[in-house]
Amino acid sequence: MDMYRPFLAPGDIALLTRDSNGLILRRGGVTELRGTALAKIFFDPTRNQVLTVAEHYRLQTFGGSVEWKNTLAEKKPNGIIQAQYKMCARQYATSKGHSVQLKIGATEENPINLQVGDADEKEPIFSTKKVPITLSDGTETSIDVPVLVAVRDSDRVLDFRVFSDETKAESELEGTETFVLGMDREGDLQVETEGATKISSSKWLEIAVPGTTDNNGTKKVLVTKGSQGSTEPVMMGRSFLTDLSNSLTEITTVLKGLNIATPITDSLVAGITTSLSSGPPYLSQTLESE
Repeated sequence: MDMYRPFLAPGDIALLTRDSNGLILRRGGVTELRGTALAKIFFDPTRNQVLTVAEHYRLQTFGGSVEWKNTLAEKKPNGIIQAQYKMCARQYATSKGHSVQLKIGATEENPINLQVGDADEKEPIFSTKKVPITLSDGTETSIDVPVLVAVRDSDRVLDFRVFSDETKAESELEGTETFVLGMDREGDLQVETEGATKISSSKWLEIAVPGTTDNNGTKKVLVTKGSQGSTEPVMMGRSFLTDLSNSLTEITTVLKGLNIATPITDSLVAGITTSLSSGPPYLSQTLESE
């Protein structure tokens, strides 16, 4: 008999249609603008707060768009619902495409396989859970709802991209990325850039790898232009120069005992001695790698 009207208190004013959309002005100043029970906006005067309730949310402006969506259950074979937050921003409002794109959640991008065993991870595991419901005629029944049991840790849950040309339409931006940053649930970070990179600090910079090691039990900081495994270990400069100096001194001592002059070797030993105390000319605080 209530004709599906919402619960109202004395003094409330409601303007509704037979489809349950409308406007409700409640005592105390709370205003509710609703399309459905899952698509509505609350204006709370007690805290000057605007609360939006929605299954899908989208904001479109000349400068870009924000979308927070849930995938439809029927779109996935396992019936699971994925969520994704996507933000696109333009530098110029008249552009066809956008310059920056941020995805969070189910980014639908390739997994980040940086650690040993990442590529061998299993796909997410799902199960079902029976949820009781009451039908309109009052009878009780239950439905099977998919439940996520295990996730794939290397799935990319954050993807940030910068594009070179926002004058192109959004459908044409693929392949024009100049910067891509991805992060998975394990905290693995993958950065790809077409430009130069500068990291500066007025104090100090620490790069530490105290965590998981590779197959050989070695913790690595890898600087390479190629792929992993095609690099060589970095020489221990001070240890090598110390041993080299001792060796050259031993050789020059023998040669000088034979009255053979070794001016170039003497100069080399002197340079090594200077380097071991102050750095130059053979030890540097700068690493350049190709």
